Amino acid sequence: ELVDKLEAYVNSTSEEREQVQAEKEEVAELQKTLESKQEELDQLYEENAAAIVEIQGAEGATENALEANEQELAANEQEMQEAIAAQKAKPCTDSMTRLSASIC
Repeated sequence: ELVDKLEAYVNSTSEEREQVQAEKEEVAELQKTLESKQEELDQLYEENAAAIVEIQGAEGATENALEANEQELAANEQEMQEAIAAQKAKPCTDSMTRLSASIC
């Protein structure tokens, strides 16, 4: 009779055990998926950090080029102003064209 009760218990709980086993397998698969996604996320963070460093380097180079261009522009502007002042300081001559004479 004890054996019969034991067999009845085993039979009545077999479906529950199978369900628990299926849930364990599903949890294991989800854990694998989670670990895989975490690895992918970590790699993306690394790539993102590398891209940020590259962008910051390019930004610095751009700022340096912009500063150099501004300095060159200022030097050219100064040179033009000096040339205009020098031209105005020259006495006008009869051989100049009307356009040049109008500057004088």
